[in-house]
Amino acid sequence: MAERSTLKLGVMVSSLAYDHGTEELTIGEPQLCKALALAAKTLAIDLYLFQPADYNQRGLLTGYRYLATGWRKQQVPLPDLIYDRSFASSPAAALSNRMLLHAMHCKKPFKRLNALLPSKWKVYRILKQNDALLPYLPETMLLTSHLQMIEQLNKKPGGLIIKPISGMQGRGIISIQKQAASERIHIRGRTRSNRPFMQNIENTAALFQKLHTIIKSRRYIMQPLLSLTDHMSRPFDIRILMQKDHKGIWLLTGAAIRCGSSGGVTSNLHGGGTAYPIDQFLASRYSKEELELLRNTLTAICVQAAHTLERRLGKFAELAFDFGLDQQQALWLLEVNSKPGRSSFKATGDIAAQSLSILQPLHYAKYLYGISKPNHVFRVANQGRQQLIANNSRLRPLNVQEVHR
Repeated sequence: MAERSTLKLGVMVSSLAYDHGTEELTIGEPQLCKALALAAKTLAIDLYLFQPADYNQRGLLTGYRYLATGWRKQQVPLPDLIYDRSFASSPAAALSNRMLLHAMHCKKPFKRLNALLPSKWKVYRILKQNDALLPYLPETMLLTSHLQMIEQLNKKPGGLIIKPISGMQGRGIISIQKQAASERIHIRGRTRSNRPFMQNIENTAALFQKLHTIIKSRRYIMQPLLSLTDHMSRPFDIRILMQKDHKGIWLLTGAAIRCGSSGGVTSNLHGGGTAYPIDQFLASRYSKEELELLRNTLTAICVQAAHTLERRLGKFAELAFDFGLDQQQALWLLEVNSKPGRSSFKATGDIAAQSLSILQPLHYAKYLYGISKPNHVFRVANQGRQQLIANNSRLRPLNVQEVHR
């Protein structure tokens, strides 16, 4: 049993099934959870997995600790901190989780390692309040009517892209382009089940009918369709993982390019994308000095965005930022994610980023708990890799369009 002074860190998951016969646990992120559990042992953190439904009316919580032979189901103490890695399957499930967490908090107050990130629309409105970020934010509107969409389609010759205000992995994203000298409209995207589709539509009436079958009652945002492809017409973005260290300072943990298939709309790995190291993918566009400038600019934008979000939403331990890079070499901040995966770094073989991505949340958890004691493993992994960004860091007065081939 963990000592009273030991930090009790509950990792909240949504996909969890325990076989009492074999004592085997099936979870949604098995590699991440195991890595966190093993690293937590070296830092004297009592880490366990749980679901909100594992909390009962008697105020007791059942969790899963990683022991020598694997995950084992046990009664666990209520957490001091919660690291939320859950993904609710529906609004009803999300509401149920909130109610159970509220009951746990009433029994014993806890802190969240990460604040809650609202919808894409609300995130955009928060970030828009920072003038330094405006050059990097695509014009964004809440989709309210078919008439509004047609008006914007006529104003944007390059086309539009519409996205669900909530969701992930590129599901439900649709690009819309009018064909020259014709009423025909070309649409591409991914269904809610993450399958790609492409179709030519005869006119706007047929377009509305098609979109209704996909959108239904869900809320969407609308943006100009930017040219965010490489020389082979493959969509790509830049994934940046920012995490706080043992002093609560934002650091760049890792960066990678995610590249989709030619003619596609999305580049995320769950939709069939491929990850590449930034330097390798952009070597034909930039010199080493320009790549370093690009990396520093991305980091500065992320720090500004993180502080802007924290002022409104509360503290975060980690945030992932997805950037587009258009044909004029301008950067666009496309999305922010508060529950980032680590698969890009595994795919690119970035061992340092993989290690840091596990250690940083644990060190920040100890910082929040007041017993932060960085060890040798962390210092070695961090040595020569991170550039410390002070909390009052400001964006450099440059536009990335200054960086050319």
